[in-house]
Amino acid sequence: MKEYIQENMGRFFDELFSLLRIPSISAKQDHKNDMVRCAERLKELLLEAGADEAGVYPSNGNPVVFGKKI
Repeated sequence: MKEYIQENMGRFFDELFSLLRIPSISAKQDHKNDMVRCAERLKELLLEAGADEAGVYPSNGNPVVFGKKI
């Protein structure tokens, strides 16, 4: 496991930074579209990580991201 983490550390950081680049401050209405972008990116990452299903669902507030692995 340690070897896998070391070999993939660059990819892990790239994935994290892809989320952090999105200005998704949920308390600010100006960033509503960014919250959707962030949710969509998280859905992509779940699928890339091997989730069988992943989706973004609207809510009364920010979108909800759901993924599952069967």
